[in-house]
Amino acid sequence: NEAPGGNITGVSDLTPVIQQIDLLLKLKPDAQNIGLAYCSNEVNSEIQINMAKEYLDSLGKEYTVATAVTTNDIAQTLSVLTEKVDALYIPVDNTFASSMPTVMDACSQNKLPVVVGALAMVEEGALASCGFDYYDCGVQSGKMAAKLLNGADPATTPVEFISETYTGINKTYADEIGITI
Repeated sequence: NEAPGGNITGVSDLTPVIQQIDLLLKLKPDAQNIGLAYCSNEVNSEIQINMAKEYLDSLGKEYTVATAVTTNDIAQTLSVLTEKVDALYIPVDNTFASSMPTVMDACSQNKLPVVVGALAMVEEGALASCGFDYYDCGVQSGKMAAKLLNGADPATTPVEFISETYTGINKTYADEIGITI
């Protein structure tokens, strides 16, 4: 990322996984076992889950991982997982994001806090997320493009990450599961 080489660089939209796990632990400080759910066919999700596992390991927190291959697997995957965990983390994952009503049905039955990788997933029912605005990502990308058009070498221009994040909270779901914001 510091010196990408060749003729490529850019602005990464990697979600702030550590901040999201911290948010989950702040909202549910007594959580003993964190559920990590993702689609095993999405490499981007696997990378985020590995980051979450590494961070939870560093905190000495227990976690249980569950995967789904398609949207058809999500209900069954979560019916087992939600019985074992105190809170759930789902990264930016297209399969799970497209099935948020199914996810929230399973989680609300167990009054399970759900922290997700994208703010749009909060709008679909999840408890919370810490994420960024894609508009800001576009502005940052435009500024990088201007530098490159003015002669900066892509090979030595570091990949940038979005630094400004926003926290989204679903107060309705928080009230439903008994979490005070």
